[in-house]
Amino acid sequence: MNKNLPLNASFFALGFYALIVQVLDVREFLAVFHGNELTIGLILSAWLFGIALGAFLFYLLNKKSALNPIIIFSLVFLLLCSLLPCQIALIRNTRAIFAVPSGEYAPFSVIFCACFLFAAPLGMLIGILFPAACRLHSAISSQNSSSHSISAVYIWEAVGSFVAGIFFTFVFAPFLNHFAVLAISNILAISSILFMLFACRGILKSTTALLLKTVSFLVLLSCGISLLAVSKSVDYYLLLRSWYSISGHSISETGIHSQNTRYGSIVLETGKQNNIYSNGSCITSFPQEEEGAFYLQAMVFMTETPSPKNVLLVGNGYPDLVLQMLKFPLERLDYVQLEPEFIRIINDNLPGEYKSGLSDPRLHIHYADGRYFVKRSRDRYDLIILEVPEPRTAALNRFFTTDFFNELKQILSESGTVFLSAPVSINAKSDELINYQASIYDSLTAVFEYTAPLPPNLLPQGYFMAESQPGNFSLDMEQLSQRYCKLKIDGPLVPQDAETAKQVLSQAIPVEMFAQCRMNLNKPRLVFINSDSAPIAYFFNLLRWDRISGRPQGSIFQRLAGFRLWHVMVILWVAFFAMVFIKAEFRGREKSGDIPQPEKRNSGIVLYAVFAAGITGMAGEIVMIFSFQNAFGSIYGMLGLVIAMFMVGLALGARIVKAIMLRDKEKTISILLKIEFAAAVFCLILPILVRYPHRLLPDTVAQGIYLLLAVLGGALTGAMYPAAGAVLAGDTGATASLIDAADHTGAFLGALFAGVLFIPLFGISGTCLILAQMNLFGIILLFFAAETRKETAG
Repeated sequence: MNKNLPLNASFFALGFYALIVQVLDVREFLAVFHGNELTIGLILSAWLFGIALGAFLFYLLNKKSALNPIIIFSLVFLLLCSLLPCQIALIRNTRAIFAVPSGEYAPFSVIFCACFLFAAPLGMLIGILFPAACRLHSAISSQNSSSHSISAVYIWEAVGSFVAGIFFTFVFAPFLNHFAVLAISNILAISSILFMLFACRGILKSTTALLLKTVSFLVLLSCGISLLAVSKSVDYYLLLRSWYSISGHSISETGIHSQNTRYGSIVLETGKQNNIYSNGSCITSFPQEEEGAFYLQAMVFMTETPSPKNVLLVGNGYPDLVLQMLKFPLERLDYVQLEPEFIRIINDNLPGEYKSGLSDPRLHIHYADGRYFVKRSRDRYDLIILEVPEPRTAALNRFFTTDFFNELKQILSESGTVFLSAPVSINAKSDELINYQASIYDSLTAVFEYTAPLPPNLLPQGYFMAESQPGNFSLDMEQLSQRYCKLKIDGPLVPQDAETAKQVLSQAIPVEMFAQCRMNLNKPRLVFINSDSAPIAYFFNLLRWDRISGRPQGSIFQRLAGFRLWHVMVILWVAFFAMVFIKAEFRGREKSGDIPQPEKRNSGIVLYAVFAAGITGMAGEIVMIFSFQNAFGSIYGMLGLVIAMFMVGLALGARIVKAIMLRDKEKTISILLKIEFAAAVFCLILPILVRYPHRLLPDTVAQGIYLLLAVLGGALTGAMYPAAGAVLAGDTGATASLIDAADHTGAFLGALFAGVLFIPLFGISGTCLILAQMNLFGIILLFFAAETRKETAG
């Protein structure tokens, strides 16, 4: 047997397991915290911070005493497998642990503490495992150079993550609960450890080897096979334990049904009224006791749009609003819903009268992303209703941008009308709510010639109404009642004459409230345009969420909201010059003989280059994910594939540089310099590369380009590992620890700032400019390091 095979199998399992842990953490936290990109950013930040901390911890421990790599690798991997079930249990009870009231948003401080308390420790174990794996490879492999071992482990770990991304997207997420996924991953991981221990039995003492094998087998039984047998029961029990803190309702075991899908988690809560939750947020309830409220909504839509025949409804509204819309003389009603499971759960629990009403042949249900459906549609609609949640995430913000409004305009008939659900308030006093409303209103006004707010009164929520040709929207109740009578609606509990319709409509569309709201929106102020490349409405909603949470930590984001791009650029330049000054002082002391080992003078520069690659890789991946979902719809179904392609890039970049270095071992600094230069150029052209493919090319080709960009971004990050390892050389474990810590520290900052702050405030172009500047600093430092090396050699 090839002695590298058991090692490579273990490194593959490590990469596989690391990605599964990461994805499960994200999905679990999203369900608990009604998650947005802030939650995702904090989870990834905590995870990456833990990895960086673990790698540095291994460096310190290894520096003090020689650690047996096979013992450390086996025991830490087994500990990781044992702790993951406990971590998921803690995450599901987070709201109870931190005493977050049911139905309320968790404040930033709670999310921050929970992410770092529950995600960072497992990340720390992953951080220990990578340098331990490199030490293990160096000890057993015939080629024991640090660069060779680091690149070999990195490649196999990336391949494992790639396979995990594919499996999770297409197999695990649609068909298995999280504990079943965890059990399968544990079986794979522990089996690889046993395989390695049996294959490498000559390296360990017989007693130690026997002990490790026994422990591995026991963990396999307890956390693998046994967990798989009871995964459904465990998952359901913990779901019941956590759901009370989310919904506030006392739920019996027969009153809840959970279903994992490619797009997240759907939970049905049954009772007198059925509630459906998606990723922890209630998105609809049925059947509604107040049927008249939905009829009133349909009545307003149909009277403010004279005689609409073709109607498009995107988002929520099924089944109650759809049922009421079908009472009107429509020719066609297209309803777009991303999640098939959502419709199936509702249909399985509907009363008979609902089912008969929804069997109307005029109703056409489309399972697709709403924005992608609009982009691809060739039909024209007289009325478009967007019942989408507020832009609390970047994915939802796509429905509130000028880019989407232009796409809507293309499928709207000349006399058509758009209704967009939004928080319209006449009493908006806080800057957060005023700016939030204004960003949506200004963006609509930038595309449509006539835009009007419709504040809630009898309606359950507010709307913005837009039309290309003024004339549809009216505040004349006489005119609206006449339009209604022409529709000739017959049925119980609906207005039958013009006078009754006039009274109902005058309450639903209060003229005084409308005038006040419109006056507030048209006051002199800054104009905010929300676009795909600069999602400012999402950031304003984040500030609003901070205030709603009622904790003083919201002031942090208030201060950050005042930042401008030039502020960040100046801060980075000041930090760079401070770093150069410290380096110059260090070198001066080195020449005077105060500091030994001058051959290590470039280690800080090399680690900065790895740090810059880490922040560029993570932030660049976030930019590509945002751009992909803007072009092709919800990313959650494809997230595993995008991450998998990034992992392919990591392995490919490491493999190419490894091959180059085998041919020429004397130009490692030069190779680092070229990689850094390529990363800077990539950041500068990335805004162009992500903006135009979906507009100029067929979708299949454009999607391929986005995936290739993910591969390229990963390759630039992965290329740093073997090159940096060759420059730093020295002990394999110590070198791998420092490189891994620097890379994941950069990735930690990229995850924390890119999606939450930089992209909403500065846009994709501004974010990429910041990344390019970070790499420019690396180019300058590496250039002088190369020149210094030439002088030393001379």
